[in-house]
Parts: sequence; structure tokens; C-alpha cells
Amino acid sequence: MIEQLRARPSRYRDRLSLLRDNDSAGPPISPQYEAALHVRRVAIDAQREECLRRRDAGRLSDEGLRVLERELDLEERLLPDRPARR
Repeated sequence: MIEQLRARPSRYRDRLSLLRDNDSAGPPISPQYEAALHVRRVAIDAQREECLRRRDAGRLSDEGLRVLERELDLEERLLPDRPARR
């Protein structure tokens, strides 16, 4: 988490640079940014599956599952909307 916070200023500077240089109507999205979003979404999905496996195995209570699912929901909501498929 600390490393993610430390990387944000550089990432935001890069995004600002892309916005300044953009001539299209929509926001520019670099391939690296798209890849990072994809990886984050895949990781959240994997975390959800693991929580369900642990609950099904009796290693996580239903209440614990709900708490973890809420945290994953919040994390997922922080991600930008998925772009429309072309």
C-alpha cells in the first residue's frame, strides 16, 4: 500500500502530460494504464474467489466474508469505469 501511494505522484504527472497533449474529445488512455487497470480488476476478482473458497471451507465466517466483500467493493469503485468495447 505504501509503495502504491509513493508511485501516485509520478503516475498523476504522466496522466496530466497525456491530457495536455491530447487532441481527441475523450481522455487519453495509455496501454500501460489499461494494463494496470486490467491487472487490478483481475486481482480483485481473484480475492473475491479466495474469500468464497475460505468461507466454503469453513475458514471464514459469513460475517467475515461480508466485511471483506465490502472492502473489495469499495476498492473496485475507486477504479474508473471500463471503457466501451470497440
